Amino acid sequence: MTPVRLAPSMSLLVLLACYDRVCAHRILEDVPVMQGGLRAVVLQTNCGAASSLRFHVALLQEGEKERTLLTGVRAVFTLRDARRPPDAPPERLRVRWLSRDSISIMYDHRLAPAKQDREERGVHIVYGTW
Repeated sequence: MTPVRLAPSMSLLVLLACYDRVCAHRILEDVPVMQGGLRAVVLQTNCGAASSLRFHVALLQEGEKERTLLTGVRAVFTLRDARRPPDAPPERLRVRWLSRDSISIMYDHRLAPAKQDREERGVHIVYGTW
């Protein structure tokens, strides 16, 4: 019997299909806007000991389920925890609404964000560090 060999592209597809199943996702914070409508959701993704924690902030409609975070809602901010200094506090992000159409995302200055959008769903996003 001849062994079956997968083409490299097929191997990649199999790997990508299985990738999300080994990651654990946890909602750390759900911050509704003051007058309803949108909410900011802070999500932590942990894909095992060999990878770093990731933190995402996404803007969801009030009735939109958190499950959509994993299936198509774009994160406006992503923070990789790979270079987290040993003395960094456990708190990585502070998210708060400034108004109905403006939100503040603050993070430890020693951490490097992987993504920072300036506007999403009509909301202006302001970043800062501490």
